[in-house]
Amino acid sequence: MFIVMQQAEYKLSTYLGMISEDGDGKRCLHMQLSGVKKLDNQDLGANDVLKTVFSDPDAHIYCCCDGDVIVVAKGITNALLVELDKQLAPCYGGVTIRGLMPVYDLRRERTVVEQLCKGKVEILEKKARQQALIKLKKKQEEQRKMALSIMLTPQQKEALKRVKDGREKQEILVVEDDEFSRNLTVSALRPSYDVLQVGTGFEAVKSYVSNGPNIVFLDIGLPDMSGHEVLQKMLSLDPSAYVVMLSGQGDKINVLKAIKLGAKGFVSKPFNKESLLQYINQNTLSSHI
Repeated sequence: MFIVMQQAEYKLSTYLGMISEDGDGKRCLHMQLSGVKKLDNQDLGANDVLKTVFSDPDAHIYCCCDGDVIVVAKGITNALLVELDKQLAPCYGGVTIRGLMPVYDLRRERTVVEQLCKGKVEILEKKARQQALIKLKKKQEEQRKMALSIMLTPQQKEALKRVKDGREKQEILVVEDDEFSRNLTVSALRPSYDVLQVGTGFEAVKSYVSNGPNIVFLDIGLPDMSGHEVLQKMLSLDPSAYVVMLSGQGDKINVLKAIKLGAKGFVSKPFNKESLLQYINQNTLSSHI
């Protein structure tokens, strides 16, 4: 008997592909347990129950991520289902779940089972995406807090100013989470300028502190922090920071807010080289006054 607890949906799909077209005399039992509320003080103990009820030593039991259990085995008879229902009933307050255990013959109903398996794989992948998103959001929030907690001593601020003032060629930081837009902007500026590029607010604040760029082109919409938060943080670290916002069409309200917070201007997407150079030249002139 084989009991699969991890990635069961994928392994079921693989196993079905190994079974001959005539089904090898096997049937598929779909235990639709995901929609049934189990008593809190009861342990389903499905593995032990199934081991007790099933006599086929080659039975394959797949415990899906949504709570359903799928069994592929020989000898799945009505008598076996009655016994299985009896064994599981205490977990559900004595209520029968026989109506939630359809059985499919792999020779005649293979397509139905394959569609069932496909649906389970989709559920597994959706759950994986949701978990990945939750994990990403948690990481982004942690990074946001880290970025906002960064501080500089007066000596570090003075050192940052010396680095900026001492450059012969301006260094530019491009902060844009969209890779295509970021590469487009960077390509328009190189090789005339030294260009740094990052895709998150956290990386932007770290890069500013580490490199002291002369000008920052900052996207308003970032995945971990708002552009406004990044702008405010940069200005708190360096009041002379020269930050120009990158914005989409129809983003007037956010642009005006950024200008009030201290941004030197904005460039609308899609970007063009002339708009970028306009602010770079303005910064060059102001730094020599």
